Amino acid sequence: MRRLNDIEARTNGETTVTRTAALDDAIQTDLRRLVERHPSMAGLVSLYQDIAALQTRAADAMPAARAQPPQWDAGAPRLRFDDLGLTPELLAPWVREGRTLLTAAGVGSAGEDPWGDASAAEWLDLARAGFEARAGPTAPPFAGGPSSLAVGQALVGALAGSAPALRAEIDAGQWYRGYCPVCGGWPDLSLIAPDTEARTLVCGRCDAVWPFRRVGCAFCGQDDRMQRSSSPDQRFSVAWCGHCRAYLKQARWPAQDLPVTRLGLRLLMVGLDLEAQAQGLASQPEQESA
Repeated sequence: MRRLNDIEARTNGETTVTRTAALDDAIQTDLRRLVERHPSMAGLVSLYQDIAALQTRAADAMPAARAQPPQWDAGAPRLRFDDLGLTPELLAPWVREGRTLLTAAGVGSAGEDPWGDASAAEWLDLARAGFEARAGPTAPPFAGGPSSLAVGQALVGALAGSAPALRAEIDAGQWYRGYCPVCGGWPDLSLIAPDTEARTLVCGRCDAVWPFRRVGCAFCGQDDRMQRSSSPDQRFSVAWCGHCRAYLKQARWPAQDLPVTRLGLRLLMVGLDLEAQAQGLASQPEQESA
């Protein structure tokens, strides 16, 4: 969600990622066009613009991540939670600011916030639990009110600052797994290239991208129980697995009539999440099976 100048320094086989960040002009343009074309999305777009700006500032304030050496054959993502260098003192201000943004936008309230009275150390434990569960920022265990959602969004800021440098090192010929090779997160988008029909998955938290086979469930690996339902205009679809009941939003992208950034695309597809979850589908499997 940001434009970055990335500098990598290697020490003892590890990669230290140093970055400077600014909210991307392409994102600003995408968000403005979304509101122009879909005025009813103004409130949602405003919230995500504020969250993106918060995450950009958080990424600059976080310590440089120390990435692990590539171990593609072992299926090991480049970043572990401890590599992020997060502490309760670093995390807490961003959680509080994110909670304020979410509450002001009508996402929960102080009376509907199980994590509202948690300590900064407990918020850090929650961030670790979500990281290790491969969770996206709005999925369990973060889906419990504005404070836990803010923890998820702060984790995105900590991760996304490091992802661009690390995803440049992804070996597409050796990574065939459904989870992210950078941070281990589950994908939230499946993108089909219009010219080649190649399929790319996008991490729901660090926004890294990687190739994946054209047919099959990214979550449990099943090939023969995939189903798909399309939006009325046929631009988007939900690809879901009859085995693990997890789904991915899917689009042929890039496309002339769609946003040019993945954040803009995600916002335009929010309705698919609501429809899928109303059908009892989940954005990630209840138990890891891949």
